[in-house]
Amino acid sequence: MAVERRTTMDELIAAHRERLRKLQIQAARYGDETPPHIATEIDRIEAELAQLKQAAATPISDDLVEQLGPTGRYQLWMDGWPKRKSA
Repeated sequence: MAVERRTTMDELIAAHRERLRKLQIQAARYGDETPPHIATEIDRIEAELAQLKQAAATPISDDLVEQLGPTGRYQLWMDGWPKRKSA
Protein backbone atom coordinates (compact mmCIF):
# COMPACT_ATOMS: atom_id res chain seq x y z
CA MET A 1 0.00 0.00 0.00
CA ALA A 2 2.76 2.45 0.92
CA VAL A 3 4.63 1.69 -2.32
CA GLU A 4 1.47 2.36 -4.37
CA ARG A 5 0.93 5.64 -2.52
CA ARG A 6 4.52 6.71 -3.14
CA THR A 7 4.29 5.80 -6.83
CA THR A 8 1.06 7.78 -7.18
CA MET A 9 2.58 10.79 -5.40
CA ASP A 10 5.66 10.64 -7.63
CA GLU A 11 3.47 10.52 -10.74
CA LEU A 12 1.42 13.50 -9.55
CA ILE A 13 4.55 15.49 -8.75
CA ALA A 14 6.05 14.70 -12.16
CA ALA A 15 2.84 15.72 -13.96
CA HIS A 16 2.65 19.00 -12.05
CA ARG A 17 6.32 19.75 -12.71
CA GLU A 18 5.84 19.17 -16.44
CA ARG A 19 2.82 21.47 -16.57
CA LEU A 20 4.67 24.08 -14.50
CA ARG A 21 7.67 23.93 -16.83
CA LYS A 22 5.47 24.53 -19.89
CA LEU A 23 3.75 27.48 -18.24
CA GLN A 24 7.08 28.96 -17.15
CA ILE A 25 8.30 28.79 -20.76
CA GLN A 26 5.15 30.61 -21.89
CA ALA A 27 5.64 33.23 -19.16
CA ALA A 28 9.28 33.70 -20.19
CA ARG A 29 8.22 34.31 -23.78
CA TYR A 30 5.64 36.91 -22.74
CA GLY A 31 7.96 38.58 -20.25
CA ASP A 32 6.30 41.55 -18.53
CA GLU A 33 3.21 41.02 -20.70
CA THR A 34 2.44 37.57 -19.22
CA PRO A 35 -1.34 37.10 -19.11
CA PRO A 36 -2.74 36.93 -15.58
CA HIS A 37 -4.18 33.44 -16.11
CA ILE A 38 -0.70 32.04 -16.78
CA ALA A 39 0.83 33.73 -13.73
CA THR A 40 -2.08 32.59 -11.56
CA GLU A 41 -1.81 29.01 -12.78
CA ILE A 42 1.95 29.00 -12.11
CA ASP A 43 1.28 30.13 -8.53
CA ARG A 44 -1.44 27.51 -8.08
CA ILE A 45 0.73 24.68 -9.40
CA GLU A 46 3.67 25.75 -7.22
CA ALA A 47 1.40 25.67 -4.16
CA GLU A 48 0.03 22.25 -5.13
CA LEU A 49 3.56 20.93 -5.67
CA ALA A 50 4.55 22.09 -2.20
CA GLN A 51 1.56 20.24 -0.73
CA LEU A 52 2.32 17.10 -2.72
CA LYS A 53 5.97 17.13 -1.68
CA GLN A 54 4.98 17.54 1.96
CA ALA A 55 2.43 14.74 1.69
CA ALA A 56 4.99 12.47 0.01
CA ALA A 57 7.45 13.10 2.83
CA THR A 58 4.86 12.40 5.53
CA PRO A 59 4.50 8.75 6.47
CA ILE A 60 0.96 7.42 6.60
CA SER A 61 -0.15 4.14 8.07
CA ASP A 62 -2.05 1.55 6.08
CA ASP A 63 -4.87 1.80 8.66
CA LEU A 64 -5.27 5.51 8.00
CA VAL A 65 -5.28 4.93 4.26
CA GLU A 66 -8.11 2.43 4.72
CA GLN A 67 -10.03 4.86 6.95
CA LEU A 68 -9.74 7.72 4.47
CA GLY A 69 -10.80 5.59 1.54
CA PRO A 70 -10.55 6.60 -2.11
CA THR A 71 -11.20 10.29 -1.46
CA GLY A 72 -8.02 10.59 0.60
CA ARG A 73 -7.28 14.01 1.99
CA TYR A 74 -10.46 15.47 0.53
CA GLN A 75 -12.83 13.51 2.73
CA LEU A 76 -14.29 15.51 5.57
CA TRP A 77 -14.39 13.95 9.03
CA MET A 78 -16.69 15.48 11.58
CA ASP A 79 -18.05 14.16 14.85
CA GLY A 80 -20.56 11.47 13.91
CA TRP A 81 -19.96 11.82 10.20
CA PRO A 82 -19.92 9.92 7.97
CA LYS A 83 -22.87 8.04 9.37
CA ARG A 84 -21.92 4.53 10.32
CA LYS A 85 -24.32 1.77 9.53
CA SER A 86 -25.86 0.36 12.66
CA ALA A 87 -25.83 -3.37 13.15
